[in-house]
Amino acid sequence: MKFAQSIYRGGPLTIIVMFILTIVVGFYLFETMGIIEVAAAMLFTALLTGLSFAFYPKFIEGMVEGIKEEKNIAGKFWFPILIWIVFLVWLVFALFCG
Repeated sequence: MKFAQSIYRGGPLTIIVMFILTIVVGFYLFETMGIIEVAAAMLFTALLTGLSFAFYPKFIEGMVEGIKEEKNIAGKFWFPILIWIVFLVWLVFALFCG
């Protein structure tokens, strides 16, 4: 537990490390799978994560309330939101135009 706490208390260092890991893993994923397969795997993972969190509704409720109290949420999440939008546009293009 102390290891996980030390990772998420890291602030900017944690963000940089997670970003680099995302790029490395994403590179290898997209080398072996197409965007539609990656999206399907992400959906499966999200549903599995949701199932896991369903056993802790009070924890999720508290986390949501904590995020809602944050100031300047868009300022903190603009980059991940941008990545999600690019991913979504790419996926829609692959589904309907490719």
